[in-house]
Amino acid sequence: MALTLAVVVALVLGLRTLTSRDSTAEESEPVVETTTIQSDVAALEFYADEISLLALDVADAMDTGRQINDGWDSGSVEYDAAVEQMGALVSQVSVLPARLARATPPVGISTRLHQGLAGSLTAFISAAESMQEGLESTDTGETRRAGLLAFETAAFEFGLLAGQVATAVEEAQPSPDAVEAGAEG
Repeated sequence: MALTLAVVVALVLGLRTLTSRDSTAEESEPVVETTTIQSDVAALEFYADEISLLALDVADAMDTGRQINDGWDSGSVEYDAAVEQMGALVSQVSVLPARLARATPPVGISTRLHQGLAGSLTAFISAAESMQEGLESTDTGETRRAGLLAFETAAFEFGLLAGQVATAVEEAQPSPDAVEAGAEG
C-alpha cells in the first residue's frame, strides 16, 4: 500500500520547473514555465506501477504459500488438497518473470536493479518448487520448510527492490518546495 501511495504522490508531483529568460526584452524578467517531463518520468512511473503490481502479487503468493504450509502442518488441509494448492501456487508464481520482462527498465533504473528483481523472482519460483517437492517427499517436512523460508526471503527481497524503484521515481520528481519556489519566482 505504501508503494502504491508513493507512486501516486510521484504522479502528483510529476512537474519540473524551468526558468528561462526572454533575451529580447529590456528588463529581463525570469519566465517560469512548468512542464511535464513526459518521456522519462512517464516511463519511470509506468515501470514503477508495473513493479508495484508485481510486488502485490508476490506478497499475495507469499501469504498463500504460508497458509498452505500452515494448513498442512496443523493437519487442517488434507494431503491431496495441499498438493493441488501447492501446484496452483507454483503455476501462479511461474508467470511473474514474463510480466517483469514486459516492463522495460527506463532511464533512471539501473540494469542491476532490474536484474535483482528478476533474480529474486527466479529464487521465488525455485523456492515454490522446493516447497512442492518437499510436500511430495518422504522426509518429515525439512525440504518444504526450507523451501518456505527461501520463498519468504525471496518475496522480502523483491519487496525491498520494488521499494528502491519507488524511491527512484520519487527522486526523479522535483521537490514540492522547488515547484512552489518556481511558481512564486
